[in-house]
Amino acid sequence: MAMKIWSGFLSYNLARTYGMIGDVENAVNAFKRSISIRASWIKLSSFNYRIRNALSSEYFIAKMSYLKMCEEFSLMKKSELRREYDIIEIEIATYSDVKEGTDPLIKIRMELSKQISIMNEWED
Repeated sequence: MAMKIWSGFLSYNLARTYGMIGDVENAVNAFKRSISIRASWIKLSSFNYRIRNALSSEYFIAKMSYLKMCEEFSLMKKSELRREYDIIEIEIATYSDVKEGTDPLIKIRMELSKQISIMNEWED
């Protein structure tokens, strides 16, 4: 498919698998590929609201999983991680409206809030 749906899912699952077995270099490459593919899904406006939000949530999940792996293997400084989480927070805020009672990204917002709270407890 032109949207690379399968590539987006396969590269994400490969990234997670590589991360679990400690193959960091391949995990990073697979995550970057997955995030790049999934980023293109956010820009799609031809789909109905539910499909569009389902695809966009996959993008945010991949980005947050990547950052968790970076934290686990100390691939980024804590200040860099904070900045990346702030970027995700801004992206979600511009993408969806939390005032909507049925915001499909509420689960991701909750996980992001949890990660930001943890980071606020870090000492650089």
